Order: sequence, then structure tokens, then C-alpha cells
Amino acid sequence: MKKQRIFISSTYSDLTEYREAVKKAIRKTEAIDVSMEDFGSRDNRPVDECLRIIENEINFFIGIYAHRYGYIPKKEKVSITELEYKHAKKCKIPILIFVIDEDQPWIKKYIDFGKKANKLEAFKRKLSEEKMLTRFTNKDNLASLVVSSLIREINYNGIESIESVESREITSSYDWNKHRDGIYDKNRRIFLTHISETSTNPEFEHDIFIYLIKHKNKDGIQIKEVDSVDFFLGPAWGDKTYRVINSGGLIGIKLRGWGGFLCTCQVNLKNGKKLFLNRYIDLDPKA
Repeated sequence: MKKQRIFISSTYSDLTEYREAVKKAIRKTEAIDVSMEDFGSRDNRPVDECLRIIENEINFFIGIYAHRYGYIPKKEKVSITELEYKHAKKCKIPILIFVIDEDQPWIKKYIDFGKKANKLEAFKRKLSEEKMLTRFTNKDNLASLVVSSLIREINYNGIESIESVESREITSSYDWNKHRDGIYDKNRRIFLTHISETSTNPEFEHDIFIYLIKHKNKDGIQIKEVDSVDFFLGPAWGDKTYRVINSGGLIGIKLRGWGGFLCTCQVNLKNGKKLFLNRYIDLDPKA
């Protein structure tokens, strides 16, 4: 696979250490970082060259924003960092946005006030409306968040959208729907799903929540016909089953781990019957 080229956009002097941490982390994924350091490590880097590189030479755009709006070139109304973001969006390049946690202490000289502060606030508001923002607290936290988001985005980037793949009219739609409806009925419309995020514990890679959902459930998150669930996660968790009693809310378990694994579970219904569900917990984007 051709190495991915990742453009790092941010102000410079206030985020030097953060940028360095991100660059090192990107290189560990065997991707190539492209950043203002290539233009002589300055905030007022050549605008045209930056935009040319964004348009022609990169695969992903990472925007990192703290409390400075950045240098505004002559004859421009917005900063270079905002120009870079707008150009990446125009070129339809995948964009990942990381914004400093507002509660994180910050050096006063690296905080904009007045007109630039207003422009920064407006820019961040635009970002929140157009993209999913990820908040970071320190350089290590940022590096970890960038890599986990980037690796997953790279893996998903090659997947075709439904609009771009060939579609065909099927001559036996009844058979397809019969099969699909059979799965719904067999499972009583109950399925196993999960969410994960970068772990808050440095000894692990992910914090994971595995839980039950019911298709078009009129009772919301409650699944009233379930009494309990026995989760089995395999040898990494001691080859034990973990029973969760239905207490009226989401029915699931929280755990931490590395890499992917198969979760199987036995759903014990209140009428004495049982359902057997499984889900592969995809936590290893490098695989």
C-alpha cells in the first residue's frame, strides 16, 4: 500500500511540542507527515505553496486548534490555518479536527484577545457545525487521539460509498427479505453492538462498552423481555462468563483491552428461552 501523506495544520509557536508529538506518532504508523516545518517553521508560511500541497500531495488533513487564530496574510480576511481548512474541504480531502479542551490550563502569551479571539471563536463554531470535533488535553493525549482516529480513517477510506458502487435490480426480492426477516425473528429483533474509545488507562488501548439493542424498540433502551445476559469474551478474560442482570437500562458490560476479539453471549429471556448472539469487537485497525 502506498504510504499516506498527512497534512498537519495549526498555528506554530504555541503548539510546537504538540505538533512534534503528533508527527512522531504519525511516523510510527508508517505514514508521512507534511507540515509547516517543511516551510521553515514559521506561522507566516507561503500560502500558495500550502494550498498547492493540500490540493495535490496529501491524503488526509489534520487540523489542531488551541487559543490562537494565527497569521492573516495581506489581502486575506482569514488566517492561514482557516484558509488551509477551507481548501482541504473544497478539495474533498478527509479532515480530522482536534481542539484543545477549554478547561486545560494555557500560557497567557499564547492566547489571542480582541478581534483575533473573535475570529477564532467564529472559526471554531464553524468547525463544530461542519465536522466532528475531538477534544485533547495534552500532547500525549493528542498524539494518541490523532493516531487512533487516523488509522481507522485510513482503513475506512478505501471502502466505497453506496452511491459509487454498482446497483442491480433483484428478481427475487422476496427471498432476500425473507432471509433478512428470518434473522430479525430468530433474534427477536435483539442484537449485540459496541462502542469504543481511546483508553484513559495507559496500560490499555481501548475502553469498550458491549451492549444489547432492539430494532425499533418502542421502550427505548429498555428490553423488557430480557432477564439477564451471560457474556463470554475468551481466554484473555479467563474463559469465564460474565452475567449482567437487566436492571431496566442498557444491558451490557464495560471493559478495557488491546486488539480485536469475538464476544459471544447468551441472552436469557424472562419466558425461559435463550438467544445466542455474537459480535466481533474490531479494536485492531492495523490488522
